[in-house]
Amino acid sequence: MAPLKILQFCAVDMTADVLLRPLIESLKAEGHEVDVACAYGDRTDRLRDEGWVIHTLPIDRKFSPKRNLQTIQELVRLLRREKYDAIHVHTPVAAALGRVAARIARTPHILYTAHGFYFHERMGRIAYELVFWLEKSLAALATDWLLLQSEEDYSLAKTRHFKEDERLMHLGNGIDLNRFYPTEKHISPEHLKFLFVGRLVQEKGILDLLQAFDELTKRYPNATLTIAGELMTSERDQETAKQVEAHLAQNPQIHYAGFVRDTPSLFAAHDVFLLPSYREGLPRSILEAMASGLPVIATDIRGCREEVTDGETGFLVPVGRPEALTLAMRWFIECDDNTEAGPLHANFTLSGSEDEVYLFTKQDGAWRTVDAIDWNDAIGNFSLGRTTDGAPDWVWFNPNSSNPPTPNAANGTNVHVIEPTTSIAWPTDCEQPCVIDLPQSTHLALHRINGQLVTKSTGKSISINGQPTG
Repeated sequence: MAPLKILQFCAVDMTADVLLRPLIESLKAEGHEVDVACAYGDRTDRLRDEGWVIHTLPIDRKFSPKRNLQTIQELVRLLRREKYDAIHVHTPVAAALGRVAARIARTPHILYTAHGFYFHERMGRIAYELVFWLEKSLAALATDWLLLQSEEDYSLAKTRHFKEDERLMHLGNGIDLNRFYPTEKHISPEHLKFLFVGRLVQEKGILDLLQAFDELTKRYPNATLTIAGELMTSERDQETAKQVEAHLAQNPQIHYAGFVRDTPSLFAAHDVFLLPSYREGLPRSILEAMASGLPVIATDIRGCREEVTDGETGFLVPVGRPEALTLAMRWFIECDDNTEAGPLHANFTLSGSEDEVYLFTKQDGAWRTVDAIDWNDAIGNFSLGRTTDGAPDWVWFNPNSSNPPTPNAANGTNVHVIEPTTSIAWPTDCEQPCVIDLPQSTHLALHRINGQLVTKSTGKSISINGQPTG
């Protein structure tokens, strides 16, 4: 194939430097001429010093008709002047504007890599349908090749006929395993080192993480959290960085590393990686963490759930729930997988009208997250643990004691096995802490409704009438 003249178009120079660099360098090595167009940023001059050809354009990363039209007009002029054979667009707003401009300029080939469709399941219905319609329309009218990193995005684009099948491609994502690999380290549970790598914006869940970690250090003051990332001047969310800065001043166990180039060493120096994002494509940071041997706590969203096997390589927690992040972090401190006994989460108090607690249960030999438990008022302490003989998980209720018993009928504890479709009454003779023995396949979530504890989630019909009185 004859060498091509290609324009890589994205909103900010960081995307080109961090995400697109391997692609750009490999295309150049194959003999193609590759330029970049993006907004001027903190890295632009350095990239030019490296020999990159970078055209700067005004790009607003949100819907702004006047600025968006200006971007399209200037990009059309650039495409016509340079006569590119192909334009490859990235990131939602830049991708939309770039494809419109390329179609107007009659650029021969238009490629769009969807690093993660902008619409997602947490959007309101109207916003979702609007963005979905826009993405599908641009794919049909102004895209020659649609490349998708997320398998969920690929499946959706295929089933909803965004393009002909031969014009759709599932790319996935990847990292250099010569740079990222596990290293031997001594891990001290109470001095666990947590790590976040990402942009300092609200949609990355950084504020949820800081709130969760503040709660964690009330119980485990020796745990640490490192934040590696930067706030670019081009970010529309400038407020979050100020809140991050305030947290740094309040909690000495939170360390800010800024932008880190030597990410392999960064991962090697930590124990658990967190990415509590609200929206992702197929995050490379999770791949880097896992290749480095770190378990991952991430939100249960597109992309993250493709990479993290819940309960095996880490935990997936609900979006925007700091308390779920706290519990997941506590698990790594409190649960030693090398021992067969011991509580998973011990002695925390449920109180208040809106309390929600996220639990973990064991399925097929692996710990997995369970839906929330909502309580209308305080009923005491609750803990989830494992039996000494490897039997199924157990749930323990007791408003007073802080030492859960081993669930064994021989020690005088009332043990009750719950089948998925069985209703049982709470024993009236429960004067000692009562234990409920759960099958490994059971997902259990309880609500206290009109004095009755009943399950939700998974459709299992389990109810426990009355309350434990200790």
